[in-house]
Amino acid sequence: VGTKVLSASLFGTSAWTVTAKLHLRLPDGVEERYFMKRAPDEHGRVLLEGEFHSMSELYKWAPDFVPKPHSFGKCASEEPEAYFFLSQYVEMASGMPDPVQLCQKLARLHKESVSPTGKFGFQTTTCQGQSAQRVDWEANWRVFFVNLLQHVINRDLELNGPWDEL
Repeated sequence: VGTKVLSASLFGTSAWTVTAKLHLRLPDGVEERYFMKRAPDEHGRVLLEGEFHSMSELYKWAPDFVPKPHSFGKCASEEPEAYFFLSQYVEMASGMPDPVQLCQKLARLHKESVSPTGKFGFQTTTCQGQSAQRVDWEANWRVFFVNLLQHVINRDLELNGPWDEL
């Protein structure tokens, strides 16, 4: 309530979602920019809810590594139903990040983050592109990783058939 949309435009490309950049004036007069993704149907809900929760977890442990997630929800007036994920807008630099800094941030994330269950996995289904991932909690990292990878292999076989050369 009281927020004014200064601009809203399609922004970037995505194979699975519609992406946009929003420029808003909040009720206190502060201007903010946000990045939004929107996707339809139940798969859109799974895709964007997983992204919101996983980005929130990453931001909790490494706020200098990922944009700040803002919200996830169902679009009020979409037919068919659609869902959105809203995060802080970050101006992207051209070129590759410094590999030393990137690896240091990634290593710190892995060293400092703590699982809420003491196991490997995630509480919400996440997706790799259009495919849901298997992220069930496992006490053993190897078992978790094998299950995750086997699910990807099975899904690829289901969608694309066997690969004789492999």
